[in-house]
Amino acid sequence: MTDHCVGYRPIAALLIAVCALTLAAPARAQDEENIGTRRQGLVKGASVDIPLQKQLGLVTLVDDSGGSCSGTMLNRSWVLTANHCLSERSIEMRVSATWSDRPSMATQVIRNVGGRDVALIYLGAGDLGPTNFQIMSNDVLRRGLLVTAYGRGIFQLASGTGASAIPAQRDGNYRQADFTLNDPTPGAYSFDANQMGQVPAGGDSGGPDILIGQNGVPMGIIGVHSNCGTTRIPGKPTTGWDWVSSIDSCESAAIGDIRDQIVAPVSRKAPARSTDFDNDHRADILWHNDTTGETQIWFMSGTARIGRATVRGERGAPVMIEPPFRIVGSRDFDGDQKTDILWYNDQSGEIQIWFMDRDKTDHRGTVLGETNKPVFIGLPWSIAAAGDMNGDGRADIVWHNAATNETQFWLMNGNRTLARATVVNEFGAPIFVGLPWSIVGTGDFNGDGKSDLAWHNAASGETQIWLLNGARIVRRVTIMGEGGGGPALVGLPFRIAEVEDYDGDGLADLMWHNVATGESQAWLLGGARVKRRETVTADRDGGGAHVSIPWRIVAN
Repeated sequence: MTDHCVGYRPIAALLIAVCALTLAAPARAQDEENIGTRRQGLVKGASVDIPLQKQLGLVTLVDDSGGSCSGTMLNRSWVLTANHCLSERSIEMRVSATWSDRPSMATQVIRNVGGRDVALIYLGAGDLGPTNFQIMSNDVLRRGLLVTAYGRGIFQLASGTGASAIPAQRDGNYRQADFTLNDPTPGAYSFDANQMGQVPAGGDSGGPDILIGQNGVPMGIIGVHSNCGTTRIPGKPTTGWDWVSSIDSCESAAIGDIRDQIVAPVSRKAPARSTDFDNDHRADILWHNDTTGETQIWFMSGTARIGRATVRGERGAPVMIEPPFRIVGSRDFDGDQKTDILWYNDQSGEIQIWFMDRDKTDHRGTVLGETNKPVFIGLPWSIAAAGDMNGDGRADIVWHNAATNETQFWLMNGNRTLARATVVNEFGAPIFVGLPWSIVGTGDFNGDGKSDLAWHNAASGETQIWLLNGARIVRRVTIMGEGGGGPALVGLPFRIAEVEDYDGDGLADLMWHNVATGESQAWLLGGARVKRRETVTADRDGGGAHVSIPWRIVAN
């Protein structure tokens, strides 16, 4: 059975395929027409406190139509849930948690995993923050095993009759209860009410079932809530969960024998934000003061500054670096998911990488050539940007030759050069571009997971993206204005200072800086078109956000 994968960018919507389950007259744990109107807990279940919710990675999923379900963070990037929770527009699903103050957006979904009511949601780098890795059990399921179920279904059934009937109750909180398995099949299992009268998954879908070992230790997730068979109060609406008077049995989709189909995509590492010094998977802004030599990081939440820190040396003291050294880029060069700083010495031609741990320098390394000896490169070559140009998870160096107009990538492993590649055009021939064009940054502008080159024309104000496959141009596109507007042409006093993904949609954006007013403005892009423009603010940090000479943004 093929797993269906849908990207965040416009792709033809896929119909949701839900595995056939065996209950008579089943109702999905939350009816589709009622999704989003019920944030409920297990029937008569015990409340799950916030620390345990974080430990288990329990989250809430809400799509653009208001649909709501439960889910489990398997790791920092992936959520496990029920397939029928995903509408045709589920790639616009928002994911939130009580233990995190920032909601995240799905950037990819994998539907119908193993042909069952199981789905995976990829949050990419726009995650909810660090979370525990959740174990998925591959134990053989059998009757009588103890399982703890988690969910947000109704916690009190409807009661009474006629006009005096009282509807079911819900409060949006996670609850838990222990059950023993009935006779499981390879793809599904069920449990009835336990001795305490608790019933799982009443009005909720996608929550995890966790196998409990003989010593009471959790053994891993065995499946997700799928559907329920219900009885309703006569004369009341036949949809939704308001008038459910009993839940006869609930069934879950098992994942044990499709575990490998889940592990394969889940094991993929989320791409790190290009300039993310505090590892919150939100792009930050790097500044340098040409007078004092101070380097300062602005910790960002989108276009809002939420904190600042001066870059420190290995011993923890602030470091002040003046010419001839200057910052020419900031990316993760050694693949440790921490942003590093690239320096260049205009006199000696030395290239140096500061390997960072947040705002503190861990160690420094001079860039070596292919023979492990330091390399010193001067004019007419200059470093134009840094970025992961070959997709190996480590940043590379982008060079430009002002005499020949060649663009060349140094493919790196930490501070060692592995190989060099000249950029070629769509037909495979080397391409030579010079003034008034200049390279202003690298980023993934079309969401294919590959770094592209951003160019700006100082004469016309045009910004052009070279969409790349490694060092080869696939296509060139001009940045267009909002709506149906034409090319967005901008010149001095604005200049492009940084290329990052500021809104967490998986696509690179442009940060402009006005050297006259000190304003920093983000162009939030949807590919090659401006979606909207936002000025950087400091309301959450205090102080101003309009900064100019001798300060400048230096992370290309």
